[in-house]
Amino acid sequence: MIYINLLILSLIVVFIIDISGFFRTIAKHLYRWTFNNKKEMPDNFDWDNVFIGFHIFKCSLCSTFWTGIIYLLITSTFTIVNLGYVVLLAFLTPVLKDMMLLVKDVLTTVLNIAFKYLTR
Repeated sequence: MIYINLLILSLIVVFIIDISGFFRTIAKHLYRWTFNNKKEMPDNFDWDNVFIGFHIFKCSLCSTFWTGIIYLLITSTFTIVNLGYVVLLAFLTPVLKDMMLLVKDVLTTVLNIAFKYLTR
């Protein structure tokens, strides 16, 4: 059960950081707040100037690793095997992101086909 919980936790972290754009929105609001709404954030904006020292909040690999470690410590299941599983999940965050986007695309295509046949 711990492995399923860690997988779900890593999927949540990947969604929040890589897919949802949550931290890009925060950076945009910080940028506007800094310049009193006088400037729009440029597309080539350097993220490191906004989140100096907070790389963990921009990187799904880092966030997955640290949330997995914290989860293992809270549930008192910190073993070398579980740590290895957390490291593997952290390493696979780009793959998890691509898989989530693939599932979304497949479901969208299936729903579009079903809608097209139902509205005939």
